Amino acid sequence: MHRSFHLALPLLALGHMASAQDASTNADVLFILDGSGSMWGRVNEVEKIVIAKDVMSGLIDGLPESVDAGLITYGHRERGSCADIEVIATPGQTDRADLLASLAGVTPLGKTPISDSLLRAGEVMRQTEDPVSIVLVSDGIESCEGDPCATAALLREQDIDVRIHVVGFDVDAEAKEQLSCIAEAGGGEYYDASSADALDAALADVRVSIVEEPVVTIVEPTIANVFLGDDVLNAVSVVNEKTGEELDTLYSSGGAGIEVPAGTYRYAFRHFTSPPVEIVAGQDYIIRAADYGLATLSVSEDVFFAVDIVEHATDTQLTDLYANRQRIQVAPTDYRFAFRHFTSPPVSIAPSADYEISARTFGLADIYIDEDEPYSVDILDDTNGQQLAEVSAVSERTQVPPGDYRFEFFDFTSPTVTIAPNETVTISSADYGLADVFLADDVLFTVNIVNAESAERLTEIHRSFNRRQIPPGTYIFEFKNFTSPPLTVAPGSEHMISAANYGLARVELADDVFLNVDIVDDVTGQKLDFISGSSSVRQIPAGRYRFEFSNFTSPPMDVVANADITIAAADYGLADIRLSDDVIGQVSIIIDETDRRLTNISRSSSRRQIPPGTYHFAFADFVSPPIVIAPGEQRVLSAADFNLATVSLSERVRGDFLLLQGDQDPINLKNGRERQILPGPYAMVYQGEELGIINIDANETRMIEVSQ
Repeated sequence: MHRSFHLALPLLALGHMASAQDASTNADVLFILDGSGSMWGRVNEVEKIVIAKDVMSGLIDGLPESVDAGLITYGHRERGSCADIEVIATPGQTDRADLLASLAGVTPLGKTPISDSLLRAGEVMRQTEDPVSIVLVSDGIESCEGDPCATAALLREQDIDVRIHVVGFDVDAEAKEQLSCIAEAGGGEYYDASSADALDAALADVRVSIVEEPVVTIVEPTIANVFLGDDVLNAVSVVNEKTGEELDTLYSSGGAGIEVPAGTYRYAFRHFTSPPVEIVAGQDYIIRAADYGLATLSVSEDVFFAVDIVEHATDTQLTDLYANRQRIQVAPTDYRFAFRHFTSPPVSIAPSADYEISARTFGLADIYIDEDEPYSVDILDDTNGQQLAEVSAVSERTQVPPGDYRFEFFDFTSPTVTIAPNETVTISSADYGLADVFLADDVLFTVNIVNAESAERLTEIHRSFNRRQIPPGTYIFEFKNFTSPPLTVAPGSEHMISAANYGLARVELADDVFLNVDIVDDVTGQKLDFISGSSSVRQIPAGRYRFEFSNFTSPPMDVVANADITIAAADYGLADIRLSDDVIGQVSIIIDETDRRLTNISRSSSRRQIPPGTYHFAFADFVSPPIVIAPGEQRVLSAADFNLATVSLSERVRGDFLLLQGDQDPINLKNGRERQILPGPYAMVYQGEELGIINIDANETRMIEVSQ
């Protein structure tokens, strides 16, 4: 017989019933306590062995004096030993106080030899002629390969007046099955205890079985059982109407229900909450979707994307649904179904309806893009010109309501297309005769594609975007420095734009050129382009050109079709002139033959390329003698090469301070400026007063002080 107890029996009544039988009943009880290591497990944060010893001590201490008690325990002395079974107290031979002390000292450690413990109990029982009740308290199954169920039956078959009661303390289904079998085979009862209170109640009930006939006490129920109906698709929570707190949740029908105290509750479905429900204790309740007329919504396979479910009255989105992935239950009312590019009018969903949301119901057309299309295509609403949708190789299909549309390719927009309800349309550039235009690898820069008739630029093509689809027509291709003759592009044709097709030459700058070089058409004198170190390659058509360096223009050069030209300073013997750090200010480079200034060089622009020839270098206060610059020469201009001294005036000296030498122009050191001058004697004049002669040495650096 299998019973579960959750509340302790009234102890006063039990005490009264026991005293009624004290004079007439003489029975022995032998407790078998599980001392295996699993008893260290916890129930409500308290070790099970602590709970068991506490409850058993109270029971033993409260037994009538006429009942002799004994105790066997196992698994409490040796880890892993199936022979660890100890008779701690034999009924009638051990003082109850000693028994309780021994019980308090049990410490869980080892295995669970239930079968051999029952055999040992049989040996103890043969020492008494009184009826004996065995009470086994265990939290697990036999772990020493014995068959405790068979052993219990064997004891009953022997000449022993015995009944075996079993209390399963916090056990799983497997242990419950084995322990119930022991009780049944032993002629006793099985008690299931999942907590300290439940264990107390179970052992109290065992006490009744041992010392007296049980008295049935009628207890008024305080709870109801609530179950989930078969027609509910998702979990339902039971919510206290007064506090708003969630009591518990039911996840599936057919399973165990939940215990609910009497009161007023609401059932919270996923997308619906019931009106208040009064729960009466002792009753069973089944939550059914049909009781509230809940309808089932799902999405048909003909829908490509998620559909938002919107309650029409409140404009509230409940959830979204995908085809073949889920079903939901909603209250019967009006809903709108928001597809990706279309929202339905309100749809009335009847109570308990099973409604499938289908694109076909609303006439949505399926739009695909041809698998060979390289770029996305926008679908434009023809009535307002707004983009409604897009299809591409990544997102190759969509759905739109019937209507008039235009398809916007990258460089072409189709005429109006009328799409019928439930039509399937594949967008293909071939339907409009679009031609494919590609850019060859030999084109270095962006090429504009221009309508030859209107002169309007249609689009551009470049290396990172080297394919275009254009409508048939006549076009010219504008390269950076060249415009092609008109080309007629036929419907559906392919055309490769190549520099080689137009004989464009490649011009690049050698590493020995460090300033810009202009490319000039020798016939027109017009600058076609420039080339520099940061942009050292150009493409130009065949022709006659001159290359204008900063201080030199090359003789004309005939550039043939598809030639590779490298502009190098070395080819023209250009010399590299640099300025040393010891030069102050700007130096002019003057052509000796014409006395014309060719260019300047300074610290901020300290490098120049000039053709070979004879030059003067004009410092601020000194002009060098003629110097011959050889082809390809590299020269550093230095003040030290001309023995120039650097002179300045102390900051304390204010006003004009002149240095005079022969018929040369005066050198004014006003305001502390540094000047570079030839060595020699100079007359000093300060604010019109002659101060004497100062000798300046070659390469000297001198700061002149004046006594005030």
